[in-house]
Amino acid sequence: MSEPENSIASSEKNVPEIINRLINETFIATKTQLDKNDPLITVLYMQHLYNQELVEHFQATIQNLLNKDDIKKQNFEQFFDDKSTAVIEAVDKLEEVRDALLEQLGQKHKIAVSTAADKLYGNISDRVTAQARDILRTGKTAQWFSIIIAILLAVAAMISVVLLK
Repeated sequence: MSEPENSIASSEKNVPEIINRLINETFIATKTQLDKNDPLITVLYMQHLYNQELVEHFQATIQNLLNKDDIKKQNFEQFFDDKSTAVIEAVDKLEEVRDALLEQLGQKHKIAVSTAADKLYGNISDRVTAQARDILRTGKTAQWFSIIIAILLAVAAMISVVLLK
């Protein structure tokens, strides 16, 4: 039958060394001379063993907590990696959708500008034609001049619309 690790038999080999150290430390601290057979040495030795056991327990507890923290940290890092990957993919997809929407809006804008330019040209053309008929009927030179200016303005408007595309 084996004895437990904290038994007296397992720690007896270090007893004289520990007792000598306790005697010396007691003398240094209190200037009181103790010997190995003093009952106070037994109390100090038992207190030393108890303190040693507490230290070992605290070290094991701290190590256990550190291990749990490492596991929590690894879990958090994995969670963060998973979520950040999903967020990055979502951002990439949103950028693609944004680019497609901008392209569609650009095409619709071009169509709208082209339609507006055609309507504008048609309106100006109708007015110029109507004015030209009126001038031809009345024979006024000043109106011919205004027709030429209107035509030039229409051409300038068309050029500006084309440049806006």
